[in-house]
Amino acid sequence: MYLNLFLILFQIALAFSQHSQVLVVSFDGFRYNYFDKHITPTLDRLKLKGTHAEFLRNVFITKTYPNHHSIATGLYPESHGVVANSFYDPTLKRILKYSEEMWHYRDDITPIWILNEKAGEGRHSGTFMWPGSDFAYQNTKPTFSVVYNTSIKWRDRVDTVVSWFQDSATPANLVMMYFEEPDKEAHRFGADSEAVSKQIARVDEITSYLLQQLLENNLPVNVILLSDHGMTTVTSERIINVLHMVDNSTLVAGVTPALQLIPPADRVWTVYRLLAEHSSHYNYTVYLKKDLLDRWHFKNNERVPPIFLLADEGYGFDDLLAFDIFEDVDIAAENRTYGAHGYDNAVSSMHPFFIAWGPRIKKNYTIEPFDTVDLYSLFCKLLDLDVPQTDGSLSNVVGMLTEGQTRTVSSLPIKIFAVVAVSLLLMGCACCITHQILKQDRTPASLQSYKLLDPPRIIRPKSSGNEQEERHLLGNDDIEES
Repeated sequence: MYLNLFLILFQIALAFSQHSQVLVVSFDGFRYNYFDKHITPTLDRLKLKGTHAEFLRNVFITKTYPNHHSIATGLYPESHGVVANSFYDPTLKRILKYSEEMWHYRDDITPIWILNEKAGEGRHSGTFMWPGSDFAYQNTKPTFSVVYNTSIKWRDRVDTVVSWFQDSATPANLVMMYFEEPDKEAHRFGADSEAVSKQIARVDEITSYLLQQLLENNLPVNVILLSDHGMTTVTSERIINVLHMVDNSTLVAGVTPALQLIPPADRVWTVYRLLAEHSSHYNYTVYLKKDLLDRWHFKNNERVPPIFLLADEGYGFDDLLAFDIFEDVDIAAENRTYGAHGYDNAVSSMHPFFIAWGPRIKKNYTIEPFDTVDLYSLFCKLLDLDVPQTDGSLSNVVGMLTEGQTRTVSSLPIKIFAVVAVSLLLMGCACCITHQILKQDRTPASLQSYKLLDPPRIIRPKSSGNEQEERHLLGNDDIEES
């Protein structure tokens, strides 16, 4: 009896010490103003019932891998080393694509899922297709992980993540989740195509399903929805033929609209002058590494090339025609549109979106646009972790958090457990002594066949006829209409 009592009390103590739960969901290429299409009712409602920014200031270059790693580490690309989706590494002397070498620039770089995992005290992380999460950092991996696999149905992905939060042995308190759309379809058909609109509606539907699952399973998760970059349309007549300008001695890395050129050391100036003259007649700019803009926080890294080409917004280079995403479409069709990103992060079409909702997030609150490198500090604050030194700032994001809601795991639950346990054990001893005294008395025969009355029946009111009225996903007492 006492062992059972002890176990019950221990479970109560664990319940008191449960960590805040955070889910970060990235929808690749979801531009900040896609809401203007008026096909996102769930996301629109979340903007009102939680916190949102008009847009995020993402990092340059505005590509998927650099931005996801900046979100995960709080560092600019020149600090974390993932400077593009592919790039030349002068130490390894080869072009790096998705690989462990790409993501491991320095051993002291700590993605948020690793920081959370290493903090211990019952904290567990999960990553679902998040770029760069396939590999160990500091000899540590998340408790749960699914690698990139777009064949997994979207609802199955949500169900898997929800199960991680509910795991009986190692429940996750942080999950980073990635969806590949609307980026993929935008590249194929253009940023404002009907195909993209369908994916935007699909994003809204899966968000609705996600919130439904969290509510039905009573999971008080702080949900952060965001994107890595925006998207713009490139038409056929805006593709610039530039690859013929360099010979085979010059390596070309990266993709439209940001190309990296690595000529032999003695030919850098020659190649630069040739392209600078060519660019004066076309819509792109050629930079020597030393001339890259300081505000990009990009150039101070050995992985950045000696020559960098950046197309103007809405223009692309002829490498665009070699993308394998066009394998089942007619890329030679006239008036064809494509989608591209990677432009200057000051260009509004490159801006991502941000929405947050949950028990520790302010309701009906608009926060000023902030930098994606600030997100790491926000994650730490929500997870009750010490905020390490990053390129971001907690002051830019802390305003969205409710006051007095910080949950910190400390010795308090243990003290509560000890006091309650001792009190109940003393009461148990007293009851045992009393029982031993009273059990000497005989129970009257008239009571031996006595049975307790059946428990009272609960009479439920008749149906009002509104059974078909579905509880709105956000229709909780704590998110009433404002």
